[in-house]
Amino acid sequence: MLFMMYQKSKGQQEIVEEDDFDSIDKVVEAVKLEMVEIIKDDYSLGLTEAEFNALYKRKARIQEALRKGTIELKTKGIEEPKMKARLLMQYILNKPREYLVIYDKKELTKNEENKYFENINKLVNGIPLQHITHQQEFMKMNFYVDNNVLIPRADTEILVEEVIQIAKKTNARKILDMCTG
Repeated sequence: MLFMMYQKSKGQQEIVEEDDFDSIDKVVEAVKLEMVEIIKDDYSLGLTEAEFNALYKRKARIQEALRKGTIELKTKGIEEPKMKARLLMQYILNKPREYLVIYDKKELTKNEENKYFENINKLVNGIPLQHITHQQEFMKMNFYVDNNVLIPRADTEILVEEVIQIAKKTNARKILDMCTG
């Protein structure tokens, strides 16, 4: 299949041969990711314009949304983009990590897709993941967090574990945590 596409990253028209894409799905994905814009297609694989448009308009699958979310986070310099994109998807779907792997071809509803990318944008705009998902694990317990609380950190767990050990050695019955955050 021969596509004439405008490569947005290069700012020029370029012919992209069929072997640059494994399938029409790859072309559609490139268009959805806004990496390329189709200007002309000879439909040599027998795909009509209506069929292509139907394929393009279909709902995003979990794996496609994760890939796009990861790319968006990575290009904006967000640390651990793959993990954060996955955690946001788990939050939106209210499903464990294994679900995303097993059902990666499942189509998202428009609402799920919109919420996912709204949250990707929140991350890009500097809102911490924990404030978006309202959860953070600390000392093997899950806590609700929002912008009114400090996010528990892993290094604080080490401090708490050390305080517990000192309290056991000294038989301390009460510990006062004052002005430590």
